[in-house]
Amino acid sequence: MVDNDEVMVAEDIGQTRPWLAKALLLAIMFGSATLIWFQGSSDQLDLDPRIQKLRFLLVGATILALVFRCSLRFRIPKTGGIVLWTWIAFSSFVLVSSVAHQEGSSAIGGLWLLFGIPFLFFSVLPRSLGRYAGRTIVVALLFGHLPYVVISLATVPVTPFAYMCVFGNPNAMGATGAMLAAGLFALLHASLHPDNSRRATLVLAFGLIATFALILISWSRTSLLSFVAMFLTFCLAVISSWNTNRTPVLKILASVVAIVLLFVWLGGLASSYGELVTTVTAGVEGKTGTSGRDVIWQKAFSEISMLGYGKDYFTSVFGLGAHNVFVEYLGEYGIVSSLCLFCCALMSVFSAYVYATKQAGQNPYAFAPLIVIISFWVMSLGENMFGLLGNGLTLACMLSIGTIIQGVDQD
Repeated sequence: MVDNDEVMVAEDIGQTRPWLAKALLLAIMFGSATLIWFQGSSDQLDLDPRIQKLRFLLVGATILALVFRCSLRFRIPKTGGIVLWTWIAFSSFVLVSSVAHQEGSSAIGGLWLLFGIPFLFFSVLPRSLGRYAGRTIVVALLFGHLPYVVISLATVPVTPFAYMCVFGNPNAMGATGAMLAAGLFALLHASLHPDNSRRATLVLAFGLIATFALILISWSRTSLLSFVAMFLTFCLAVISSWNTNRTPVLKILASVVAIVLLFVWLGGLASSYGELVTTVTAGVEGKTGTSGRDVIWQKAFSEISMLGYGKDYFTSVFGLGAHNVFVEYLGEYGIVSSLCLFCCALMSVFSAYVYATKQAGQNPYAFAPLIVIISFWVMSLGENMFGLLGNGLTLACMLSIGTIIQGVDQD
């Protein structure tokens, strides 16, 4: 006679293998998309054609593998429909602007945003991930980007506050750290759930401390801002669990205190915070704390138009990108597309919050979409995060939005 415990273990193993396989496929997808940072600077638009082909090949192959045997139908959203419609409005105006400016490559990008993203990332792929899709996404973020950190630390000497890493760009290292932090914050919050083991709590907390240190040595201010935003969101979620789950909350708060103390200690390595900032920004003549981005943004706002000035607007006028996704679309595709994208960002954060609060009782990973979405939009305030593929965080955000829209964790 078979023991019931043995049957339960066998069922758990059978349920574990599929989601881990999907997480590994997503990790390949996310990590492949992030190959875009091997172009060096985010302002340098020319990427080695071989790397570009490899990116598209790997991302396309993983999409095909994930949708294999999955119904290729666009399903009407269960929740978050307003996010979908604001996205459709945004991408429609991008397409109209591209056609008006007779830019073939931009028109292809507009078609991808209008049809490809909603069909694949808002519908088919989230349903292929199934239950606890949020867990699969954040684990994939970790698996997909941890190798970049390991290779960087093993091959590139660490230089505090300007760590170039394997990408040759400190901002890329900081953004990679922000992606790892998103996954770690989501998993750490999941450890609060009564159904989950809490033995990994200290390991996850230590990982967050190490990730925070990684962001600091890169001194990517946008990534640091993203970390702070995720940290505050995490704290609010922890505080909301105080009355129902007090013991693990105390453990998490102890970890939070450790992170804060680490920040104070690292800050004390410099004679003053002001001196640290002066050291980092030395040599950037004539630029403010935003590295001259405020000048670009002011110019873009002073030249607002309905359909924008085309995809080469910022590089032709300023010689570099907008470093803000909303300003980027404002200058290139017009005020309507930028406003629609801004509304989509707000609605996605709000929908993710509602989703997390409603599902928190039965889904340990209900917090995951919210943390990924917040991380992405905050990063978008200071970096160029969009494109045909974007980077790993871009695809993770699109999938997280799709998870909310399709309500796959509620099936």
